[in-house]
Amino acid sequence: MAFLKIFNRKEIVRDTAILIMIVLSLLLPGPAMGGGIEHAGHDGDFTPEPTLISPTTEKVDLTGKTGLEFKWSSHEARRGFRKYYDFRLYKGYDMLEKSLLMKKEVDPNTYEFSVKSDTFSDGEVYTWSLRQVYDGMQKSRRSTASFKVIKK
Repeated sequence: MAFLKIFNRKEIVRDTAILIMIVLSLLLPGPAMGGGIEHAGHDGDFTPEPTLISPTTEKVDLTGKTGLEFKWSSHEARRGFRKYYDFRLYKGYDMLEKSLLMKKEVDPNTYEFSVKSDTFSDGEVYTWSLRQVYDGMQKSRRSTASFKVIKK
């Protein structure tokens, strides 16, 4: 009884509810945990998107360069084997079919892809996206980054 005099019952219930929500958020996968499924072959599959390394900055200087290296790191899915990476390059911010410049299936053991610098125009914005594709056509969400090209 002395315990209840020190602590208010409402505070105990509130704090317990908060603790339960925190534990559940750590245990259940979801978009806030770094992944999700666009197409799931099985219930409960979880295919996290790859992490983009570069270019991820606002501006990319291609002055005197022959190409631009796109680099990323993978995340492993709980099931299946990665078949390839789906690499796409768009002109502008919109990732629409009409602005698609390049679409490439990249080897699953490769973590970089080079594009010739003459593909890019000075002062233009480009967006690239990458997702992992696994057997059974299970796909991760797309990781995306945009950048503006500078050529002097």
